[in-house]
Amino acid sequence: MNVLILIFSIMWTLFAVFVTSFSLWRKLSHERVGQEEKVFDTLLEATVLSVVVARLAFIFIQFSIFHFSFDKWIDIVQFPGSLEGVGLCVLCISFVRLLGETWRDRVEITDYVSISLALFLFLHSLGNGINALFLNIGAVVTGGSTHLSFLGSLILFMFSIVYLGLYLFLNKIEKEYRTFMWYRSSRRSAQTGFVVACFFIGYGLIGFLLGWFTPSVVTFAGINFDPLLKLLVMVGGVVVLYVRSGRTLFKQK
Repeated sequence: MNVLILIFSIMWTLFAVFVTSFSLWRKLSHERVGQEEKVFDTLLEATVLSVVVARLAFIFIQFSIFHFSFDKWIDIVQFPGSLEGVGLCVLCISFVRLLGETWRDRVEITDYVSISLALFLFLHSLGNGINALFLNIGAVVTGGSTHLSFLGSLILFMFSIVYLGLYLFLNKIEKEYRTFMWYRSSRRSAQTGFVVACFFIGYGLIGFLLGWFTPSVVTFAGINFDPLLKLLVMVGGVVVLYVRSGRTLFKQK
């Protein structure tokens, strides 16, 4: 049963990566006709890099388990796990940096990337909810212990719906934020960065709430730091939104 769930988890993650990548590639290719191959190559390179770094970051955090046993490092069947937040950051930064060499506005790229990341978070959390549900059903059938309660599975499903709402919101707001007078401040046109700021705020808020109901990833001295890190992400989104609007603490530009 556990092997089947692991296979499903891997296949679902690959499916989520494919759908997310295709969505981003389609969006950027529509904006820059003639650069389809450049966008695809850059996205593939950034994706591979993010997967590797996310795995290495998880090994570093759980080094007491992995040590210098390289067999464990690459054995994702017996020792699965990765730091998804780190992977998402590396994916975003590397993709923007690589593609930004031929793109006039790098912040605009982050806006498009954030929409695709919201889609990935929805698919990923949905897969986690399905996995948790299958684990509980298997435990009930075999008489074993459950990894998460059925209530925990329901919470994961609820948060997947919230991530879906975040994706739909970002997809809609990307077409409309340039008309928001309060965001433009005294400028003639709105600056890019509104969408990625909203993503940080939404992702941070959702992660802050979810961090109290899911197993911790980053712990120190027995303290769960996941909610605090997500709170910092949310604050960072507010700062980005404020700065990109052209405002300062004392006057408007």
